[in-house]
Amino acid sequence: MKNLGFDTIADAIESGYDEKLAVAQSKQMINGIDRMMRKGHRATNPIEANKADILPWYLYDEINVPSGTSTGVEMDFFTVPQGGTQFSTVKTKQQTNLEEVSKLSAPKHFNTTSLMIYFANNMLLADISSAMNNFWLEFWISDKIYAEGPLFKFPGGAGVSGYTAVSGQAAWGNGIANPCAVVDFRMGDNPIGHHILQGQTFKVKILGTAFTPAATPGNGLNFYCILEGILSRGVQ
Repeated sequence: MKNLGFDTIADAIESGYDEKLAVAQSKQMINGIDRMMRKGHRATNPIEANKADILPWYLYDEINVPSGTSTGVEMDFFTVPQGGTQFSTVKTKQQTNLEEVSKLSAPKHFNTTSLMIYFANNMLLADISSAMNNFWLEFWISDKIYAEGPLFKFPGGAGVSGYTAVSGQAAWGNGIANPCAVVDFRMGDNPIGHHILQGQTFKVKILGTAFTPAATPGNGLNFYCILEGILSRGVQ
């Protein structure tokens, strides 16, 4: 069937096309999209056939390196789920919403539209600068890297900003406190971002030169990695 080249059925009819032809074209297009999504496992649900909750979501994970403790040359986000221990911190829902090691609990899958690094605003500027200058990140899905770069290229889009004249008070962050100030993975022929399929492993590696956060009066290296995107999960 010839493609009418219009955005809506109403546009096609208004431009002189037969109504039946316009409706048929629309149905063909919708069916084609549905087949494409099913082929990529994006519209399937093993709990309830053809049913899924699809909603905006954040996957988040915190790494907290205590003051006076070396970071090591690699730190990995999304490898220690709730109940696990990383750098002496037992993770709760406050630190992460990951429930399994490096993957989502079935039957969830996730379209990652952006990746953000957020530093706690009580950190010392010197420790934030050391992290920025010493490390880069790699976003892995299965055995492939889907994003990489220095930490300052992945702003948090949140946090405290401003200044103070009071001695001993300061707040520092990565980027500006604006939800639009983030890296968007959706571009060109990739309108959904980076897709984490059901059962696929994923992680964000922080790699570089080890340093030790200041012992006094520091608060350690305390930062989050946030994956923003669209979550698909089973109907409950």
